[in-house]
Amino acid sequence: MAGQPITITVQQTGGLKVGGQFNTAGGQVTQTSASTSSVLTYTFTLGSGQTLNPGSWTFAAQISGSGTAHSTTGDTFSVTFGSGGATSTQTGHF
Repeated sequence: MAGQPITITVQQTGGLKVGGQFNTAGGQVTQTSASTSSVLTYTFTLGSGQTLNPGSWTFAAQISGSGTAHSTTGDTFSVTFGSGGATSTQTGHF
């Protein structure tokens, strides 16, 4: 559903910087990113009035770092999607 974001959150363990973003859905998806002292956040949002047909889509976040080891504890994703007027949210760790 339009306006429902896909969010990728990565814990800031020091030395990490927001890199690029990529999606295979195309220009109807707006990509934004932000960095704080505690997290890196990447957001992909389907534009108003836009829909994606069923299929396989890729949404990727790129991170650069200083070479310090990074634990993935606390790294999460959240996807909200809808069909027929009903919405669902799927979350998890990566």
